[in-house]
This record gives sequence, C-alpha cells and structure tokens, in this order.
Amino acid sequence: NHLAQKNYFHSTPVYPTWKLKSDIANIYVKLGLVNNALDLYLHLKKWSDVISCYQILKKLSLVS
Repeated sequence: NHLAQKNYFHSTPVYPTWKLKSDIANIYVKLGLVNNALDLYLHLKKWSDVISCYQILKKLSLVS
C-alpha cells in the first residue's frame, strides 16, 4: 500500500516554481495588481514583462 502511494506521487505532474510564479504574475496583471506582478517578474528576471508593468504603472499614474 505504501509502495503504491509512492508510485502515485511520482506520476503526478510537478510544475517548476518559476512557471507557477509566472502564471500568478500574469493573473495579477489581469486583476489589476500590477505592483504585485512587477515584484514577481523582477524576481523571475522576466524583463519584457517588467517593462510592460512599468508602462502600465506610468499610465495609471497619469490618470490619477
């Protein structure tokens, strides 16, 4: 029984942490939580997304 549990563990897909963080950052942007997304993108060094966040934040600051 214990051996069967080990086999199930190894058969489940494990996503890389960076992929999960990237997906979460994308969701943050869609929800308007751009600063939160920016923090994750900076940590992940996803520079094109960092630039996009800065552009969005600049546009938001012009509106206020």
